[in-house]
Amino acid sequence: MDSTGLLRLPLISRSQRNSSSTAATTPLRSPFLSPAQSPSNHAAQLEKKLGKYLKKKTNHRSGSIDLACFHEEPNKRLNFFNSYKNLPKLSQRNQYNHIENSSNIAYLEEIDKVRLNPKPFGMIQKEGLETTIDIHMYSMGDKYAEAFSTGLDKLKSVEALNLKGNGLSQKGATKIISNLGTKKVKNLNLADNKIGEKSIEKLIEILSNHHSVLKQLNLENTKLTDKPVIMLCQCLTENKVLTKLNLAKNNISDISAKSIAEMLSYNNWIRFLDLHWNKIRGPGAKEIFEGIESNDGLKHLDLSWNAMGSNQDLEISQKVGSALKKNRALIHLDLSYNYFTMKECEIIGEELKYNHTLLGIHMLGNSCKVTSRGFIVPTEGQSGIERAHFFQRAIGASPRASEHPEENLNCWICEKWVEMIFKWTPGVSGDADTDPIFLNLECDEYEQDYMEKNEKGTFIAVRAVPHGKINFFFSTLKEHMLSKEIDTHTLDEPIEISVGKNNIEISAVNTKNAEGIEMDPKNPFDTLPRMHNKYQRPSAGLERIQWSVPISLFKDYKFDTDELMLDGFEFDYKHTRINNFVKKPEEQELVKAVLRKVYRNFRESYKYISAIGGNDVFCIGSNLLTDFLNQCSMFDEYFSISDLGVNWNSTNSQPDKNQIYNAGNGLCRYEFMEVLVRIANDKYVRNKLVENVAEAVKKMMENHIYPVFSQYDSNKWRFERYVCEDVDLCLKCHRLILDTLYKRYSGKKTLPGKKPFMCLDEFRSLCTDANLISDTFATREIDICYSQSMMTQVDELYKSRHMEMSFVEFLEAICRAADLSNLPKITGELQENIKDLPLKAKLENTFPYLLKICPFSVRDSFVFPTEDTYFNLMYRPKCED
Repeated sequence: MDSTGLLRLPLISRSQRNSSSTAATTPLRSPFLSPAQSPSNHAAQLEKKLGKYLKKKTNHRSGSIDLACFHEEPNKRLNFFNSYKNLPKLSQRNQYNHIENSSNIAYLEEIDKVRLNPKPFGMIQKEGLETTIDIHMYSMGDKYAEAFSTGLDKLKSVEALNLKGNGLSQKGATKIISNLGTKKVKNLNLADNKIGEKSIEKLIEILSNHHSVLKQLNLENTKLTDKPVIMLCQCLTENKVLTKLNLAKNNISDISAKSIAEMLSYNNWIRFLDLHWNKIRGPGAKEIFEGIESNDGLKHLDLSWNAMGSNQDLEISQKVGSALKKNRALIHLDLSYNYFTMKECEIIGEELKYNHTLLGIHMLGNSCKVTSRGFIVPTEGQSGIERAHFFQRAIGASPRASEHPEENLNCWICEKWVEMIFKWTPGVSGDADTDPIFLNLECDEYEQDYMEKNEKGTFIAVRAVPHGKINFFFSTLKEHMLSKEIDTHTLDEPIEISVGKNNIEISAVNTKNAEGIEMDPKNPFDTLPRMHNKYQRPSAGLERIQWSVPISLFKDYKFDTDELMLDGFEFDYKHTRINNFVKKPEEQELVKAVLRKVYRNFRESYKYISAIGGNDVFCIGSNLLTDFLNQCSMFDEYFSISDLGVNWNSTNSQPDKNQIYNAGNGLCRYEFMEVLVRIANDKYVRNKLVENVAEAVKKMMENHIYPVFSQYDSNKWRFERYVCEDVDLCLKCHRLILDTLYKRYSGKKTLPGKKPFMCLDEFRSLCTDANLISDTFATREIDICYSQSMMTQVDELYKSRHMEMSFVEFLEAICRAADLSNLPKITGELQENIKDLPLKAKLENTFPYLLKICPFSVRDSFVFPTEDTYFNLMYRPKCED
């Protein structure tokens, strides 16, 4: 008892627990305990007597909020009951001393007002700050909700609140949500309550507040209809905090789909979205996947049990497939039990082949199956429909959905697949040592998977496999093999499989526990889904032609060599006047050494920059030079644009009249080299930042110029996209068109008796006449394609060869143009992501446009190539021994 005659109990809120208040620091001594009674024994007895007040109706169930549950200890229950018994005195004391009520006192006061029995509902205090209240399945109801919200208002540190299954209606839920406005709640679970439109309005107020920290919102089975869902989605288009949203088991129909799609189009912050078991049909699915197509943030999506399939209109499945082909963020998708037909599954599966980032897709209850590599294969009937009543959701379900092989989903995420390395070492694993050797995995239904041979002669395959025992064997085109290095297992029943042309019976396999890196969605392993088998089996009696540059159309192109680069450098340096201001011979050699080292990149950069100006004779004008130096961040307190003017005049003032291909009004190649050295001298030596010109050139190159030079490397495109077998075969198949156009658009500036060449103006005309001009390919790009395709010439001052395009250079120029123009198929057939297509595919799109400007005789006789045309160029009859 204190001087006021009131009991000393823990009455103040936690925020005041560390204050100097005597009431807060005096130890608890209950008036119901005699000195001989232990608190724990008395608490147990009291709890037994008062169980109807303190005992929750339903035990905690598994699968609740992903945070620690709120546990009520006997002593805390006793404190709660003591507070209730002494409520009038405690309220009087707090009011008299101007002390803020704690959460349990505030709650109990409200309970007392409406004459309800006291139930804790998470208001029993524990030591320290309470961050989680988990009272799911407590049957709170609306009667207790208002009192609970009053107590909740006093808890300042709550971060997670689980109210799942508490019999709340719109009235009670709205009251509780209203008191969350100032809280730092990150995780809110309102599942299995009937919350209504007004509750959503209160949630929107929280989500719209720029101080909101709400990251996870569970509204599963809350009887939501389209109107509140539309309101919520409109709010979430601008929210950048919420990462997990569960709207499953509601009454969401196609009416809401447009708003959901709009939310997905604008919101790239939501990572998990659960929409399973709603009323979204085909048209709604089309809208939603339009949003997914442009979404860069969503990782997990559950759309199972929505009956989106079985549409007469195949545009819906085409849109689903198109979105999956384009989307590169989604890693986990559940489309189970949507009743997609075989044709719809075929369309989706065909587009999905191009997606190598979706790690797990669930398709039970549709007319297809998912293979171990992640391919969708159409099948008769709806897979898994016979066990639909055992259905377990993919998103948020147990990490390993099934331990039984017959129920495997082939989902790398749910089943925690493992990246495993398989090896066949000739002479150790077995005798076979010739390519090809295959791996036959049980999860692949023992289909042959080509193993690549490394530099040590070992055959290796890296595959994603399920957990547990992995059965497999190895094979060639003629026989199967078991590795001597790995344990064997005798099958209960032999299996018959095809190896090459033979059907053989397998009674034993190698077996090994799956071992390797386990799939982590946040950090996936390197193996990608839906990668095709790299081995192409030749037809009988034919052998593959080994492709190489000497047998290709590229054979006449003279690629840059070190010797050619050295000759070009010496020619350019000889024509500069660098030695006029770099006097010392030893310093001249140092400057030459620095320039020689970067000459290849220097020459590539000059070819690109000089082509931008639009001149018939390529050169770098003053504006282009200024832009280039700006890009290099050269201008500062040590070097200004006015300084550049002095260097320009010193370099470009007296061109040699004998240099007939020096434009005069711009910098030719050697002048570009000279002006860079002058700039280095002006910026670094004049300002005494370095001691000599060689150091100045080196410093400028390393810090400013070279990083930009490296962006203009034409060889990168040349050897990564152009010089390859696919492009060579495509050009050969369309050789008639190419020969015709080169002949038709060349010779304008050729002297009589000389071999015809194509000048820049003629190449411009060809591109314009063929309608290759597009948003990504204008006149400037035409000139760049021309310049970058020309072989390096040492002399660009006295000779004109660098302005005379030969046929082999024309091939590269037209390929560069096709790659940049991104033309669609002339038939109008829809293609997704044209800019990402391989060069061969872009060329096949472009050649019909080129054919239109050929003479009628060529247009009438030309036949476009088929797969057989390409095949015949790749194989030839085997030579007789």
